[in-house]
Amino acid sequence: MNGAESVTAIFVLVPPNNYPLAVSKAGNGSGTVSSSPAGIDCGTTCLHVYPSATEVVLTATPSSGSSFAGWSGGGCSGIGGCEVTMNAAESVTATFEGPCVVPKVTGEASKAAKRAVEAGNCRVGTITHAFSGKVKKGYVISQSPRPHKRLESGAAVALIVSKGTRKVVLGRSVVGRPIVAYEVGNPASPRRELVVGCIHGNETAGIAIARRLEQMTVTNVDLWIVPALNPDGVAAGTRGNAHGVDLNRNFPYRWRLVSGAYDSGSRPLSEPESRTAYRLIRRLRPQVSIWFHQHLDVVDESGGQIAVERRFAELVGLPLRHLTRERGSVVGWTNHTLPGSTSFVVELPAHALSERAVARFARATVDVATD
Repeated sequence: MNGAESVTAIFVLVPPNNYPLAVSKAGNGSGTVSSSPAGIDCGTTCLHVYPSATEVVLTATPSSGSSFAGWSGGGCSGIGGCEVTMNAAESVTATFEGPCVVPKVTGEASKAAKRAVEAGNCRVGTITHAFSGKVKKGYVISQSPRPHKRLESGAAVALIVSKGTRKVVLGRSVVGRPIVAYEVGNPASPRRELVVGCIHGNETAGIAIARRLEQMTVTNVDLWIVPALNPDGVAAGTRGNAHGVDLNRNFPYRWRLVSGAYDSGSRPLSEPESRTAYRLIRRLRPQVSIWFHQHLDVVDESGGQIAVERRFAELVGLPLRHLTRERGSVVGWTNHTLPGSTSFVVELPAHALSERAVARFARATVDVATD
């Protein structure tokens, strides 16, 4: 008692063999309860006296944006109709839940995100897991619908949760250097893409694109990134591997023996680096493969789906050209081995790419895999 207070008690005259039915509402939503036979319209009239043995059916109607969560009391439960036989005084509670207000959970730990979704009168929908080099394992990469959207109570909020970084040693070079791949995105996606930053050791500009891709948030494609298939060539600054073999002449399709600067190796797949790529492609079966080279500054019409190659060229601002179809090339073998897929060469300029250009090529790489 911190001040003067007044309380009113309401008494209802109940004739003999008549019983009162009281309805109350609970929850953070809103709605009305009506009865048959008439008498309850709660809203405003939440108490009515019925003759003994009257069978009263209560119906709950949620307001817009709310939902009916269920009955309690009077022998009622669930969310259907509530039937009460008036052989004694009865009380029934109808619970209404408020609208789902989608919380912002991107960047939150998975458990905290789930609690926040439920606290917003929403429910956790589909949870998809994706590899990410940017978002810590167990944290939310993205959500749908967007934050602050108001939906019907109990609406589903889908979450994509990070599985962290996946680094795979695919094999080793001639001198034993690891050939590493990074898997980014959704491993369950039917869309698979392979990106190789460098196959010729003196053409390294694509490695920066591969590194950028490792840090991107990708959720609707299974993206495999090999920064350098030829680590020995990168270390030495040479086109070929430690045996002097041009790995892009060492694949089985239309292979022929060549010596010199474009040494094809003594036989198809003679080199450990080529065999590593061969096994990965056969296992992964990517719909799109992109191989970065230098120094022609064009996108090659390499024999896959020209619409994909043209789209990439448009996105990065390079011309699309039909270059020589080299014997024993990896893109030639891939397009021959995986009909319907698109493996193509991107010839970068001679110089190192600016940060802005690296970002542009990385975005285009993801875009053509999901178009």
